[in-house]
Amino acid sequence: MIMTLVNGGAHLDFRTRHGGLTPLHQSSIHCRKESIVTLLELGASPNVYDEKGLTPLYHSVLHKQVEYLHDSAYCC
Repeated sequence: MIMTLVNGGAHLDFRTRHGGLTPLHQSSIHCRKESIVTLLELGASPNVYDEKGLTPLYHSVLHKQVEYLHDSAYCC
């Protein structure tokens, strides 16, 4: 689904109106390993802040998915 959206022109770092969450934030919150990996491989930024100043890595820590973002070559 992600590939279809991106191939159709979807913006990887699009933010929601309420909360300023990106797809990577949402994937981290909902513990979607495959989505996290796919978004990072496609170039989504793991360093984007939401409305509360939190990154996807922070949400991953909260939801015990930190290894997927931490081990990524895209993460600082």
